[in-house]
Amino acid sequence: MPALVERRNDALNNTGKILFRNPVPFFIVFWALLNLLQIAFTELTSDEGYYWFYAQHLQWGYYDHPPMIAAMIKAGSKLFGGTIGVRAFNVVLSTAGLSLFFQLIPEELKRSPKTYWVLLSAPLLHYLTFLVFPDGPLLFFSLAFLVLYKRFLVKKNFETSLLLGLSIALMAYSKYHGALVLLFTIIANPRLLKSAYFYLALFVAAILFAPHLWWQYKNDFPTLKYHLSGRTGTWSFKHVGEYVSQQIFAIGPGLIFLPFVVKTKDVFERTLKFIIIGTLLFFLVSSFKTFVHFHWTSIALYPLLYFAVRYYNNPAHKKLFNALILPFVVLFFVARILLMLPLIPNMHVGEDYYHGRKTWAEEVKSLADNRPVFMPDNLREASLYSFYSGGQGVTLYTRPGKKSQYELWGYEDSLQGKDVLFLSKYPYTGGMKTSLLNKDFYYGVVSSFQSYYNGIAVTASVDAVTADTLKATVNLFNQTSRMIAFQKNDSAGYTGIAYSIEQARNVLKADAALPLKAADNLAPGATITKTIRIPIQDVPQGDYEIYFGIRSGVLPDAILSEGLPFIKK
Repeated sequence: MPALVERRNDALNNTGKILFRNPVPFFIVFWALLNLLQIAFTELTSDEGYYWFYAQHLQWGYYDHPPMIAAMIKAGSKLFGGTIGVRAFNVVLSTAGLSLFFQLIPEELKRSPKTYWVLLSAPLLHYLTFLVFPDGPLLFFSLAFLVLYKRFLVKKNFETSLLLGLSIALMAYSKYHGALVLLFTIIANPRLLKSAYFYLALFVAAILFAPHLWWQYKNDFPTLKYHLSGRTGTWSFKHVGEYVSQQIFAIGPGLIFLPFVVKTKDVFERTLKFIIIGTLLFFLVSSFKTFVHFHWTSIALYPLLYFAVRYYNNPAHKKLFNALILPFVVLFFVARILLMLPLIPNMHVGEDYYHGRKTWAEEVKSLADNRPVFMPDNLREASLYSFYSGGQGVTLYTRPGKKSQYELWGYEDSLQGKDVLFLSKYPYTGGMKTSLLNKDFYYGVVSSFQSYYNGIAVTASVDAVTADTLKATVNLFNQTSRMIAFQKNDSAGYTGIAYSIEQARNVLKADAALPLKAADNLAPGATITKTIRIPIQDVPQGDYEIYFGIRSGVLPDAILSEGLPFIKK
């Protein structure tokens, strides 16, 4: 018996020595198993539902993003199906990313427990590992780029150039933000522009990325138009505070200050610092014009972790390690458990985002009774409904600027003339109230569905403004290859031109303006012009914008024109 105990102790000691000598494989296996468990028991978020919708039809591009995320989901769904299939390859890339990361740090730091606590304290690393966003593959391929770039600095040759070009292309296929990694790398090391091998890498990347650029051209550059005009607003401080506060917690208070205190040793580390600071500054400037999602700065994550591992393994920083690293490890493991299991009842923060989606989809499906479901301006819920119910969910945007893959694939046409369940967050004539996920919704069946959110281009001019009346000329142009008919919507009885008077994007007055009849039907390429007089005696004095579009029954107005400024005196 004592001999058996002695042999068991020897085995444990040997295992401990192996783990101490090379803990990397054990940590990678732990990370993979942790995230496989997480994806099995965490419901899809609404963003993931939209990316799953992408994957139903693989293409070289999509309205919002390049195709990498769709290809990953398609491959995973073929192998596993369900929630696990949607997320499987994201876990694979995250695990492989850690393997690449350990190639960048010295051997002695790989043996330090603090290295692993630092990794486990990074909020974005947890978030982008099991939840599927385009930032996930971007995180991996940007790290692959850095590993190859470090090799390129040591030895420039044909093979490294090809691989570097491949990594650049794969970054671009993941998310357009990958261009920032390349940009800040060149700024940090402008001597690259004197290297023929670097130009070879750029040439390889351009050739590989050409199919996506061709797709953009064939589809009239939808992504470019959206990001240049549809997404940005006027300069404002509205989102700046949100950006700064979110980044502190997204990156982590233990990491975010590091690029400003660590010293770089070589051109590679200088590049990492440029990527971090450049990324944070780029999105800080962007926040003056648009809302910046906290995970958009993910390309700075691995460079930050590179410096963090070195910084916190310094005994001089032990107090900071205990205060800024260890507590967050505990916090994120608690958060992971709460995402898998709704242990806290009535947890309002994120409750309807992470839990109960399958039940919600089944309830909507019972209301639909095999009809398509129309959810206007509700991009992610429509696709999530399709994922969990197997039914057809469709969303369409009701205002200019923002569109989605639903418009690009012509889903509006698929609803015309059908009986459709109209599900809205807002009350409407004839809509019945129900509660879904602790929120009020309104629903009703629209018979012989007729909508005009796409296909008609509306231009207008304000001709005169008096104290009582605004006179405008409105042009309706059919930009499709089919006849557009204006007919009475069976559900409500009005089809015609509508308007919306707004001030600082707040709607002051919206109403019908002029009915449209069969005589106004638009042949392909045809235009009709209408003169409209709108009563504005109830509009206070001030500066406004007026928008024009089409109203069809109880559906939300299709606002199709740009805003026209006018002054009510």
